[in-house]
Parts: sequence; structure tokens; C-alpha cells
Amino acid sequence: MIDFAHYRSGKALSLAATLFLLSCGNGPSDVPWRPQTLSGPQTCVEGSRPDTVLAASLNLSIGFRVEDLLFIDQGSDSVVYRRVEGIYADAARSLPRERIRRIAVEIAALRPDLVGLQECLHLERDGKIVMDMLDTLRHDLDSLGLADYSLHRHALNPVDVVVGRPGGDSIHVVFHEGLATLVSPRWTVRRDVILPFKSVLSIELIGRRATSERAAQGLLLSAADGFHLESWNTHLEVLPFQRKNQATELVLVADSLRSELAIDPPAGRVLLGDLNSAPGLDADSLLTQAGWKDSWTDAGNRSRGPTCCVSNNRSATGSYETSGRRIDYVRHQGACRVDSTSVRLDSWFLTGSGDTLWTSDHGLVLARMIYGVRP
Repeated sequence: MIDFAHYRSGKALSLAATLFLLSCGNGPSDVPWRPQTLSGPQTCVEGSRPDTVLAASLNLSIGFRVEDLLFIDQGSDSVVYRRVEGIYADAARSLPRERIRRIAVEIAALRPDLVGLQECLHLERDGKIVMDMLDTLRHDLDSLGLADYSLHRHALNPVDVVVGRPGGDSIHVVFHEGLATLVSPRWTVRRDVILPFKSVLSIELIGRRATSERAAQGLLLSAADGFHLESWNTHLEVLPFQRKNQATELVLVADSLRSELAIDPPAGRVLLGDLNSAPGLDADSLLTQAGWKDSWTDAGNRSRGPTCCVSNNRSATGSYETSGRRIDYVRHQGACRVDSTSVRLDSWFLTGSGDTLWTSDHGLVLARMIYGVRP
């Protein structure tokens, strides 16, 4: 992993200083949108060599209300203790082992080039791992013949606290979630960059002030035939002004890094993630202005394509169609066409023991893109 600070020299240093100043305000107008002139968006070059990329994005879903951990009532140790006990009960009820296995089977059937993953949970209780989504996914992919896929991960929002009742029991809570990108053996990973957003949500976290971390993960990939691909994976904040600020940071830094690396031949670009923004609104609109095209629209897909959300992952009565939001995306720069898009893992299934279960409260959004960026 190469931290973005490694690149903060020259133009990138000036950009980083600008981002810091812009993010020090308190309102939605603090980071105004300005079109980029560093190198412009990557576009399709007609007559160039076609390169196909199959990419997907999936929010793994934590499986319980994370705000119970992040926004917990600080007034009573007994209340905190009961809420934390509830978190572990909800985590167990979400059947993480079965959910991750279902995801691994779908990935093994699709054999995509890339999968951007968000809300990748690790949870421990008193030194014992309750769930680790990425370790479980790694094990399942290996068993399904995908051991040659590489998994590049970054942890966010670490929690390591002891919660106790006066004169009673205590629980040692260790938690983090984060971003990861699964990469097929077609690619060599030349760069792995993590960009922590400066526009973040400040919270009280079990007795201490903390911030709800959000970030973007960037990979520079090279195929043996000479095709390069720049990939970004992110999960933006739920609050509109913060996710717009975060999208602005992503655009500025990604474009600056692209200019600095001066890849030759040019790289195709793909952006995967949960933007928490419906098509045409705030962060989504900003990314469109910056040249990041929506693969769903480019494919001519006329369905609403909802990818979120299911409120109860053990219920057979809900669906993405009834909640009806498309907030998960595969965006691109440099693709001449998008052959197909779809939402997978968008229905419940029965586990081996007969339990009704959704793999996540999000669907897996998939796009097959034909790039045209090199001779």
C-alpha cells in the first residue's frame, strides 16, 4: 500500500493544501464545484484497440445498525452495555458466514476483473473474532478456485474499547470496517493508494470524540497485453453536503494523481462504490460533471435498477424494488460503449438450514465495458 502522502510534492502538494483549506468550513457551500483542467476526463478514442472490463460494486452491509455503536447514548454504562450486547445479537442473527459464502459463489460464477467492496466488517468480542468478512471471503474464494484473485484492503473506523456495567460484567469490543478491491489475475497492481477524506462526520464514540472515517481506494492496474486501468472504490457519507464534499475531494485528487503519473498509453478509468446518492443528485451530479459516466445509463438500461435497501436481511417480504433506490454505481471514463449492466444478489435465498436470508441490504451492480483508450 502506498499512502497518498507519498505523492504530495509539486502540484500535488498545492492541491493537498487547497483541499485542506476547502474542507475546514462548516457548510455545504464550503467546497464549490469547479471543472478540472489538469488533464480533462479520459474519453473514448474511435478506432482504438478495444479492451473489455467486467467490473462490479457491492456494499457487504454490516448486518446490524452500526449507529448503535457509533452514536451510542453516553449517559449510562448499563445502557451502553445493553446496546453493545444487542449489536452482537444482531450480528449473529445476520448469519455472516452464509451471506459471504453466497457472495463468493456469485463472484466465482461471474469471474469479474474487479469488485469494489464497501462496509467490510471485522468484529471481536473479548479477543474472539465474531466475524471478519474479508478473511471469510478470501477463504471461500480460495475453495471455489479463485485463489489467484488478489484482495487489497484498507481498514477504517477502528474501535477498541471496554464497555462495562458498574460492579458487573464488561465486554472488550474490537471493531473496524473498511474498503477492499478484489482483483483478477489478469492484472498486476502497480499502485495501491488510500485517500482519507477531510470532510468527515465528528461523533462521540463510547466516551471519546472521534470521526466517522470515509475514504477512497485507488489502484493502478496493468494487464500483460499493455492495457492500463485506473480504479477507484469508495463509500460516501449519508449526509448530502458531506458526500458532495467527499466527491469533490475524490475528483481533485484522482485527476491530480493521473496527471502526475502520466501513464502511457493512457489508462481507462473505473469508479466503483456506494455513493449514497440517487442518479442526478449532489455527489452523482458532481461526478457526471467531472466526466465520470454512469454505466447503467450508457448501457441503455431502462429499468430503475434499484440497488438498495432491505431493512431486514432475514425477511422474505421486502425487496430492492419496494425500497427503490439506485445508489451503488460502476462509473467509467474512456469506455466507448457499455455492453450490459445488471443488479445481482437482489433476492433472498434459503440457507442449508432453511433460513430466509439476503446476502446484503445492497445488490451487486455489474457492468461490462469496452474501453478504447490505446492504439
